Amino acid sequence: MALLLLSPFGAWLLALADYLPTEASVLCAFVGSLVAGFALLEQCQEMRVIRCSMTHITARTWTGQRSVDLTRIRD
Repeated sequence: MALLLLSPFGAWLLALADYLPTEASVLCAFVGSLVAGFALLEQCQEMRVIRCSMTHITARTWTGQRSVDLTRIRD
């Protein structure tokens, strides 16, 4: 996600060096910010806890629901 957020600056540097057209940095800024914004929203939803008890916690991730047995966690 950081690469998407930094891509407009990389395209701007390439445009300054005359490797890319100037419009490429504007396009990268628009597309990169949209994709990074949607990915950030999805990551925020990923952190929501579905169920929590004294011994188990279940959360939603991008790959489905995941459960952790808290009694098996060690230092």
